[in-house]
Amino acid sequence: MPASNDRSGPKIVTVSVPLNTAVVGGLVARRELRISSDVTFADFYSRMCTNMDLDPTEASIGYKFHTDRARDPPCELSNESDYLPMMQEMVRKILAARSRNPVLFLHNLRPATRTPVLSKRKRDDEPMDSKDGRPRPSTTLDYTQEYRELLSKLRCKLHEGRLCRVDPVTTEHNELNIYQVTLWARMIATGQATYGQPPNSSAFDHVRKRQRFSVQHAPVPASAPSIHVH
Repeated sequence: MPASNDRSGPKIVTVSVPLNTAVVGGLVARRELRISSDVTFADFYSRMCTNMDLDPTEASIGYKFHTDRARDPPCELSNESDYLPMMQEMVRKILAARSRNPVLFLHNLRPATRTPVLSKRKRDDEPMDSKDGRPRPSTTLDYTQEYRELLSKLRCKLHEGRLCRVDPVTTEHNELNIYQVTLWARMIATGQATYGQPPNSSAFDHVRKRQRFSVQHAPVPASAPSIHVH
């Protein structure tokens, strides 16, 4: 059932997310998203990091309500204990609102460290390889596209708000966290995994163990008793 802003049921929360905050000298803009108040913390955090173009394993996000003062520092949003009171307060503000629509403002709490994307033309300040004079290859890995596509494939239709990998043999649902999804997307970008097969990493051991233990072996028939003729 879709979220609504009547007195009962989940509410539609308007979230303002900043863009380009991780890029040094980037032009910061904002985008408004609408999300149901009953989504899980994992789903909310992954969606916000995707829109803010942040790595979920390294991101540090804060929030402020539209009623907070400009000089008030953002509150930290790092786990479910931070998330639930925040969402409850947003629901309270939505129910109490008369005209102005309450907005939740997110903030990137980490300083910008990412260099702007350069054009393909050589720049005078572009680092050069000392051997052949060619530009050095980039040492950064952009797996945003893989991360977004993987999220769309893992959003579970059976368990709302969860990220699940469905075993193709047993059809068992294995819930994944943000760290696992991020690692998986990074490994896809480097060719060490595919969308259908997670990487060979200890972070996914519980998935493989469940698959292994779920296999039912046929019982070995007991050997017939020996008959001795005297």
